[in-house]
Formats: sequence, structure tokens, C-alpha cells
Amino acid sequence: MTVLARHMTEAAEVERKVELRMARQKRLFADEPLEQIAVISEAALHRCVKTKDVSARQLTHLLEMGERPNIEIHILPFDDGLHASLSGSFALLDFPPETWPPAAYQEYAVGGHLVDDLEIVAALDTLFGELRERALSERDSARLISKLVHK
Repeated sequence: MTVLARHMTEAAEVERKVELRMARQKRLFADEPLEQIAVISEAALHRCVKTKDVSARQLTHLLEMGERPNIEIHILPFDDGLHASLSGSFALLDFPPETWPPAAYQEYAVGGHLVDDLEIVAALDTLFGELRERALSERDSARLISKLVHK
């Protein structure tokens, strides 16, 4: 495995995190799949990993995932300007009401943390709604990604 930048996480820890993410990704294909709505900055689409071939495969994978009925992909375009989530990414986590209250996960260069303060989760939920409104539709997002695949 190639680690792309100097990072404080040990290689074994990176490997473990990749395994956990791959296991979580399988839930998107289960008989009762998880639903995922992603708002992705256009900047992320332009970061080429290793070669254009690798980048094209990653973008094609995004297109394929966006075709699934349980997954929405929205691109937040460059021309939208500054937005409140430039400081980092986050994921909102919804669970069946009888199991666990809503939460969020914020990730950063050397780790991440679970947010269970309901006021903060509500603020992140509001922010997500604003970002989703500013982002391209699913169809326009797919067109943009497709254009980059063939660039």
C-alpha cells in the first residue's frame, strides 16, 4: 500500500482503517442497503492520484455508485465560492430511533471523532442541507464527473 503523504498513522493502522471502510462499503450492496447522500467538492475530483488512469477509474466508480438507487452524489462546484465546510469533512449518521440517536463523524489528518452532542449534530445537519442545496443535481453531477473521466 502506498501512503501518499507523510502521516502520523502507522502503516498497520492505515491498513486496518482501509479494511473497516471496505467492510462498511459492502453495506451499500446488502439486501437492505444503507442509504448514502454525498456532497463532494469539485476540488476532490481534480486531485489526480498517481496517474490519469487511476483517477479515471476512481471517477468511473463514483459514476457507477451514483447509479444505485440508495446512493445520491452531488458535486459542489468551484464557482459556488466559499462555503462553511471548507474546514473539513463530516458524515451524518442516522440510526433507527430505538437503537441510537443521530450522530456525526468528523475526520481530520491524524484521526477523527464521533460527535454525539445533539446541538452540534443538528448544526451539521443544517450545514449539510445548505451544501446539498448549493450543489449540482444528481444528473448534472454525473455529467461533470463523466466529462472529467473523458478529459
